[in-house]
Amino acid sequence: MKVQIVITPHIPYGLEACMFYEQTQGVLFSSDLGAQPGINPPFSDKSLIPKILDFQEKAGFVPLGEN
Repeated sequence: MKVQIVITPHIPYGLEACMFYEQTQGVLFSSDLGAQPGINPPFSDKSLIPKILDFQEKAGFVPLGEN
């Protein structure tokens, strides 16, 4: 595995100050990957993606498309 840190300054706050790019598989991870306190057991054995997408749609926050 080969990981590259990509610096991505963001205004007005620096939460997205970096991203991680795994070069072997071509996967880009957000800085959220580094914002957890170590290795922890998963809190669910089910996919949360449908719930997250439903919430984003209802809240009007879907980070896709022109807007």
